[in-house]
Amino acid sequence: MSARIAASKKRSTPLRSIGPWGLSAGLHIGIIAIGFLVTWSIIQIDEHLPSPVVTGDIVMLSPIVPLRAAPKEQADTALPIPMPTMPAAALETRSVSGPGPVRPVVPATTTPVFAGASMGVAHEVVFVIDASGSMTAWLPFVIDEVERTLAAMTEDQRFAVVCFSGDAVTVTPTRGLVKATPAAAGAAIRSLRSTAGRQLGGGSDPVPAMKEAFSMEPELILVLSEGLVGRGRWAVDREATLRALDQLNPGRAVRVSCIHLTTDSQNGSAVLMEDISAAHGDGAVTTITLEELDR
Repeated sequence: MSARIAASKKRSTPLRSIGPWGLSAGLHIGIIAIGFLVTWSIIQIDEHLPSPVVTGDIVMLSPIVPLRAAPKEQADTALPIPMPTMPAAALETRSVSGPGPVRPVVPATTTPVFAGASMGVAHEVVFVIDASGSMTAWLPFVIDEVERTLAAMTEDQRFAVVCFSGDAVTVTPTRGLVKATPAAAGAAIRSLRSTAGRQLGGGSDPVPAMKEAFSMEPELILVLSEGLVGRGRWAVDREATLRALDQLNPGRAVRVSCIHLTTDSQNGSAVLMEDISAAHGDGAVTTITLEELDR
């Protein structure tokens, strides 16, 4: 009997040692399993519920009260703001009527000018210069003007200079019309400077010089003088001069432009030059003073 009781005590000893620990572990495992089952069930239910954010049929009513009135109510209660008005003068300046602004027409090229007289589109030009006694003191200024004019001409133009004093006529260059190249212009100016004023005295009869100029058949003849009047035996016969020019230029193929050189204190007669311009030119005589020439 005692032997069976002792054997029973030996068998119950390990159960007693592991009983409380085993019970605690089982309880924790059971709690964890129950929590997992509950969480999994909630996730499954949530996945099957429709989302109110993406559903267009659900009307969302906001309980939030607006901080200010709606735009329409604000517009009704706000004070009216007067619209700015534009003055009538400003309206007149803004109005556009009639043609647009006129812009000046700028010529493509500059037309050469000799002593105030335009050469136009002439390609062959002869300068006829009075070198008589009364013009001797002015010749250096006249030659300077010829030099400026030649510098403004192009090489497709041709020129010659005829000086007259009494019965003497000098042509530069001697062969007549030449191209207005810098070399030809320079040579002509040097020749004029070396011969100017050598023949003192003499009259202002333009016929011999004009005959020489017309023989070159230019498009334009520019005549510069104090007035083509002369004095004493050198007085110019107006009627004879006009008849001679009519014979030299019967068809008016050559245009003659006259330039009357004078001073501020003395304005001589230019009747013959006016008659020549009326018969063989545009009817106008260009008047230039020595002060304007010596600019």
